[in-house]
Amino acid sequence: MKGKNEKSGENNHEQKTDTKNAINADEHDKNVANEEIKRCERFSALKAMLLSVDSSKELWPTDALKNILKRFERMPRGGWKMATDVFCNKFNDPITMKVFKKRAHDNLKNELGRSISNKIY
Repeated sequence: MKGKNEKSGENNHEQKTDTKNAINADEHDKNVANEEIKRCERFSALKAMLLSVDSSKELWPTDALKNILKRFERMPRGGWKMATDVFCNKFNDPITMKVFKKRAHDNLKNELGRSISNKIY
């Protein structure tokens, strides 16, 4: 009898563990889905911001970067590529991401005309 009770106790423990694992997996799936939704929302917001920038070809990279820094405080993942693509399509000027970043940062200045970094902006 003792052996039978021990086995049923082990089965109960295994069932509880399986239930906990299923709940944890469910929560993990929900968290992953929520993160994916947030990422898509940020991506959509970024694209809308970039498409709404209305500046000359020379000022566009800096104005786009300023808007992004105001909203996100940093460039989101994939943002430089998207900004470069929007710029190239808008102005029919095929430039590299490296050149686009340089243009964006070169014109980023404070009220006194000094160059500033993303962190200060």
